[in-house]
Amino acid sequence: TFPLLQQPKLAFKYDPTALLVVTPAIQFGLEFKIAKNQALQLEYGYITDFFNSSKSDFDGYKIKGEYRFYPEVFKSRSDLTFLGVQYMYKQVNTRGSATVWRDNNTYQEIVDVEVLNKTNAFYLFAGKTIKLSNQFYLENVIGLGGKSLNIKVVKPEDVTLREVLPRNGFLLGRGEGEMDYVTFLYSFKFIYKIK
Repeated sequence: TFPLLQQPKLAFKYDPTALLVVTPAIQFGLEFKIAKNQALQLEYGYITDFFNSSKSDFDGYKIKGEYRFYPEVFKSRSDLTFLGVQYMYKQVNTRGSATVWRDNNTYQEIVDVEVLNKTNAFYLFAGKTIKLSNQFYLENVIGLGGKSLNIKVVKPEDVTLREVLPRNGFLLGRGEGEMDYVTFLYSFKFIYKIK
């Protein structure tokens, strides 16, 4: 019989799907084995508008931490199935302009403002790692969780916003404040097994 595929002791990961969202990121991670059939994964992503030829009007970062469990019953020669939980923190700073009321709504003016978006999220997920060679693997993850989004507009004290920044669709209709919602998780990663 052939031996079952085992989780890597240490693996480097790249997530190209992080580039396919409203706030794209270059995102890398490390997974390291902590016990038999158990692992921790840490990821960092740098957020900016990579597809804009002029200077980006937003930037930020996100960090992720995961605990993974690899059930022995689902192991095969060529792939691994895993279950886990993930925490994510993301901060995006958006710079732009908005039409505002000033001096107790006596006149309007277009001013530069900055919008701070802070997101905390938790997910439960399942995934599969597929072996391509002794060193290279692919990984798919799907999950369901909840997000808490906090939006704050940095502006002078006498300013009243007339509109939300039109440049970024993820802000439209939300305004300032807290927002909680259910969200889906999907990622696809390239993996290099270090050991």
